[in-house]
Amino acid sequence: MKKWKTRDVTRACLFSALLALLIGCNNDGSDTKTSSESTFSENKPSPVDDTKVPNEPVVGDVKEVPNTDPAPPVKTRGESSPIEGLLDTAANQKATRFIGRAAPDTADDQTYDSSPPLDYNLGNLVTMNSPDSVGFTDGKVLVTPVKGLLRYPEKARNASAKTERFPVIIFLHGQHGQSPSYLGYDYLAKQLAEHGYVVASIDANAINYQNLDNRSGQSRAQLVLGTLDRLRQLDGFGQIDLGGNKGKLNALMGKLDFSRIGIMGHSRGGQAIATTILFNTNRHGTTEADMRAALKNTRSDLDSYPKLKAAAAMEGEAGKSAFEAARVEYNIFYAAGSGKDAGVTPPYDFKGAFMLAPTDFGGNAELNHVPLAKPAPIL
Repeated sequence: MKKWKTRDVTRACLFSALLALLIGCNNDGSDTKTSSESTFSENKPSPVDDTKVPNEPVVGDVKEVPNTDPAPPVKTRGESSPIEGLLDTAANQKATRFIGRAAPDTADDQTYDSSPPLDYNLGNLVTMNSPDSVGFTDGKVLVTPVKGLLRYPEKARNASAKTERFPVIIFLHGQHGQSPSYLGYDYLAKQLAEHGYVVASIDANAINYQNLDNRSGQSRAQLVLGTLDRLRQLDGFGQIDLGGNKGKLNALMGKLDFSRIGIMGHSRGGQAIATTILFNTNRHGTTEADMRAALKNTRSDLDSYPKLKAAAAMEGEAGKSAFEAARVEYNIFYAAGSGKDAGVTPPYDFKGAFMLAPTDFGGNAELNHVPLAKPAPIL
C-alpha cells in the first residue's frame, strides 16, 4: 500500500508543480465580474491583432465526451483496491505548495465548475516535418488535424471568481501513435479548469503515425502554435459547426487571454515544447507553395485530398480558384511564419513551460524569456 500512496502523492505533486509554474498566468489584476450564471453567458468579439488569423468564425466539429468521471473505487475481498487513492488524488493527499498559497490548493479552493470534456476538430493544419533539430532543413509536408480535448471554467462557484478572460494551457503527449494519449490529461484539465484555466490537450497521433524521423519536433511545435492560432481566431470570431450553426466552443469567444499561456509536453512532446518556444519568435511556417509541391508528388498520405491534388496540377487562374475552393472544403490552413519568415505574427506570451521527460536531440538552445521546469525521473 505504501507504494500506491507514493504514486498518489506523485500525481498530486505533478499537478501542484504544474500549477505553481503557471501561477503567473493568473496575475492579471483585472476587475472582477461575478455571476451565479454561466461565466460565458454574454460574449462579445474581441479585437484580433494578427492579420494571419481569418476574420471569420472557426469551422469545426466539437462534441461532448460522455462518461469521463472516475469510476467508484474498486472493492477486492471487501477492501478498497490500491488504486482507490489514484482516482481522487487531491482529495486524499494534499501536495506541498511550492510558493505558499500563491498556487491554489489541489483539493480545495476550486472557484469554477469545469465544462464537460469537449472533443474538438478545428480543421487540418499543413506542417513541415524535419529530422534536423538545429536548422530544420530537409522538411517534408505533413497535414495533421487540429484536434484534441478541451475543458474550460464554465460557471463561477463564488462571488470572488474572475470571469473576464482566462489563461490558456496546452498539453502535448509523446510518441504513442496507437493510443489516444491526449485523453490521459483530462484529470489535470478538469482540476485546472476548476481553478480558472482553459486547457487543451492536443492529439498529435497523426504526426506519430507517419513514422518519420521527427527528432526536431518541428511539426509538433507548429501544431501547438497552429492550435493557438485557431483558438485566437475563435476568441475573436467564435466557432461554428459544419452546418454553420454556433458550436460548443463559441462560448469561448472573447474569453481567452493570449498574454497568459502555459505549455506542457511529455517525451517527444517535451522536445516539441522547446521547439515551440524557439518558433514563437522565429516560426518556420509552411506555405501554399509547399503544399502544392507535395501534392504533385505521388504521396499516398495526401490521397485523402483528391480535389486539392487535381487543382495543384492545373495552371492559371482556374487552377488557383479550384485550389482555394478545395482548401476551404477540406478546412485546411497553414502553419504561420514569423520573424525572418513572415514578420507578421506576434509571438505568444508564454508564462511557463513544463517539459516532462523530454527528448533533446538538438540541445534545446536559445530558449529565452520563458520559465522552464523539467522534473527529475520518478523512480
